[in-house]
Amino acid sequence: MNIKFSYLPECIKHYIFTFIRIPQVLKKHIIDDLLSNISNKDRNYFWLGLNHNINSIDLLKKYKHKISWSHIFNNTNACDIIENNMNYINTISAWENISNNSGLINIIEKNLDKINNFSLNTNKSAINIIKQNPNKIIWSALVFNESAIEILENNLDKLDTNIIYNKNIYNSIKLRTYVEQNINNFSIQELLKNKDMIKSKIINDILKEILNEIDYFIINDPNEAFESDIIYTYFKNNFNIINWSYIFEYDEFIKSKKMIELIQYIFSTNNLCEYNWCENDLWNQILKCPYSIITPEIYSIICDNKNNIDYFILANNKNLFSNINI
Repeated sequence: MNIKFSYLPECIKHYIFTFIRIPQVLKKHIIDDLLSNISNKDRNYFWLGLNHNINSIDLLKKYKHKISWSHIFNNTNACDIIENNMNYINTISAWENISNNSGLINIIEKNLDKINNFSLNTNKSAINIIKQNPNKIIWSALVFNESAIEILENNLDKLDTNIIYNKNIYNSIKLRTYVEQNINNFSIQELLKNKDMIKSKIINDILKEILNEIDYFIINDPNEAFESDIIYTYFKNNFNIINWSYIFEYDEFIKSKKMIELIQYIFSTNNLCEYNWCENDLWNQILKCPYSIITPEIYSIICDNKNNIDYFILANNKNLFSNINI
């Protein structure tokens, strides 16, 4: 007998989520629920999203007609598919995406005359290629590359303020010192983009003077902040102006019981009706988040708002769409 997962009693769903932790059979039921009775347009968006999902390769090999050659070049696990279909790499944008794809180094090495240099410089797995071809270095792109620390350390005069977006700079004394010594060249928004650099005493002291008490509390002690009644109330009253994509970078956020309660409150009060769903950062982060997608509370929210799902974003969720057949 086939019973839709969404029809199960809440106590049964809670047991399944808590003790079984979404095995493959349960994932199949969830996906069946989410894809039932959706428009052809949404179904097409779903398949386009799967072209980006690293866990969808077996599905795409099975349903070859669903491969989008303008999207799959971004998939780091798609090397076999792409190598066997090189004739589809026939546009400039295709080579731009391939050049940035850390899983396609074999293809890049064999086609250095076709790759896009800017994209190559941001590719974490292409450092050896860059070292062997210094003429291809574009410093404004290389500063973003988390694997290029050694090169950047030896070329401090080539750096610009985008170095703050490199997540590995805090672990480099030279680069951390460079940022601290040039602190006046960075905006507060830029400094807040790098969670680790906030640990720097010089930067932390500046943020303490500039940020309001709430924001400073969050960046310095997220574990305590996300369980705090103060933060809960602040988010509750200001959810439309919060940068949710930044907040969701903290694993502590979605693990927090208070934050789950907050998300339920926001959706249950219909406060989002006046807020464009397509631009709703909170909703998009929920669809992407590997923690929230496997909680019964958030799953219920997603099912209750199926008409507002961006199926392209949902299909990118690596946790939900892993090792299954649909």
